[in-house]
Amino acid sequence: MIVRQIVGSLTIFTSPINLLEFSLQISTILTIRTYEDRLVKESEEYKKKTKPINKTLKNKFVAPFLGTHSNLARACFHLIDETAPIELIKAKEKFNEAILTGPIGTYLTDLTNIFDTIEEAKEGKAKVINRETSKWPFLTGDFAETDLVSL
Repeated sequence: MIVRQIVGSLTIFTSPINLLEFSLQISTILTIRTYEDRLVKESEEYKKKTKPINKTLKNKFVAPFLGTHSNLARACFHLIDETAPIELIKAKEKFNEAILTGPIGTYLTDLTNIFDTIEEAKEGKAKVINRETSKWPFLTGDFAETDLVSL
């Protein structure tokens, strides 16, 4: 019974995760279309910034998952400069903001407490306390490995 409730509770994350994935895709598409010439030509000036994008598109984009979209969006994030359209610059600023997790953080804390009682906590893993007051950097942090994505 309790396992069914936990699994049922996890399904509420599918829509927000799908929305997150969609926003990462839109950001990536806009950046790639804006800087298409730089990506195709791979000039020495931009090679350091374009290499991760091209590598991800060639190697990992056959069956992408949220982590792939996150890594690709992060690489595109670093490619955006002052020559970009104002909309893309504003999107970069929004992605650079830390978001307050609020009630989702409380829910994650509750789930962590439940899972910790079922299974011993792994040693050496940092435990986040009070997730509702935590702030996560959206693309500049290590978002692909956060608890929200691993659920």
